[in-house]
Amino acid sequence: MSRNWLIGGGLFLAALLVASVVVALLEDEESFGEGSVEEAVQVYLKAVEDDDFEAAYGFLSSELKDECPIDEFAGGNIPTRSDLGDDRVTLEKTTTVNGTVFVTVRVTRLRGSGPFGTSESSFEQRFSLRQQEGDWRFTEYPWPFFRCGPF
Repeated sequence: MSRNWLIGGGLFLAALLVASVVVALLEDEESFGEGSVEEAVQVYLKAVEDDDFEAAYGFLSSELKDECPIDEFAGGNIPTRSDLGDDRVTLEKTTTVNGTVFVTVRVTRLRGSGPFGTSESSFEQRFSLRQQEGDWRFTEYPWPFFRCGPF
């Protein structure tokens, strides 16, 4: 009898895990106002996910572009970039300090396979932006590009 309970409990947990993954994958993407700093971060992350280095590079400030040509930016060894499509990124907060806007997001990663081999981890990532010529530009190398060029 206890074996049946164990099997039933395992199947229930597996079904619950599958259902939560499906719900997470079907969540609608939040849209931000056109020209907002949050939209700039969102569009940048989509460009990174799509390996659109030119679009992602376009979000760098003129100072960062001066020290990092696009070929070095695109040629950087970015180990996390290819997995970005599997991550869930949610807005945590937006704060302004002396004209610099900090957008903090939570990146949640679901990894593994099988009914009990799946793990979830999350971390916060902060983006620093300022307006330049009417557009939002990163003032520090944005995640997942922490610096220019190969490692």
